[in-house]
Amino acid sequence: MESNHGYTDASFRADLKRSIDAAWMRDKIIKAVPATADQVHVQQILLYNANDAQSVLQKLKGGADFNTLAAQYDPDARGDLGWFPKAICSIQMWSKRHSACKSGRLAM
Repeated sequence: MESNHGYTDASFRADLKRSIDAAWMRDKIIKAVPATADQVHVQQILLYNANDAQSVLQKLKGGADFNTLAAQYDPDARGDLGWFPKAICSIQMWSKRHSACKSGRLAM
């Protein structure tokens, strides 16, 4: 027999079980997510041709300041892409060469 709320006893029990199972799974997933993650600060100097890229690379290898060059080629963002969780950068955004790049090193 159906109640005023549109449930039969069996459908109510089935929905209640589904809700309890969903809450249990949600809690299990939340518990598995770390509260913090290693972050990496990503910067780039985006150039549109190989000659400019080689010129900037040589300047950097010669000791030029990255931030100065980044500001020259990108006055708005100054080459700053922001902070990203390390796992996302190495998996989704960058090739193996970029993910292996150590702080302060250059990758092309």
